[in-house]
Amino acid sequence: MTAAVDLLAALAGQPVDIVRWDYGLRFWTRDNWEVLLAGDIEVSAPDGQVGLVDTAAPDNRLPASLEGLEDQFIGQVVTGPDGTVSIPVGERRLTVAAGEDFEAWQVMGPAGQRVICMPGGGLAVFS
Repeated sequence: MTAAVDLLAALAGQPVDIVRWDYGLRFWTRDNWEVLLAGDIEVSAPDGQVGLVDTAAPDNRLPASLEGLEDQFIGQVVTGPDGTVSIPVGERRLTVAAGEDFEAWQVMGPAGQRVICMPGGGLAVFS
């Protein structure tokens, strides 16, 4: 778990550069970090409102609650023992729980390093 924590800590402070929506949220930072959120995304707004984005049936447009992530800075990424990840981006917090049957989220570093939330919540780390 320490290797995952160290790798995810390096993501903090990165500005989001590109955002894509296609059966999940995928975004890249200016330093070539890539984040894929494939599980349903809980979006917490600064006003305290929380919404859930269903990634299983997206249309072609980015949901309104996820618009404007470009140029926002990523804060300290937190993972729970159950595989949940929480990623602050600007004033919002994006949280994804582990999936039972699929990889709910991944973070890939610019040097090929990778953290994957495996089905059921375990983390796989590749350095």
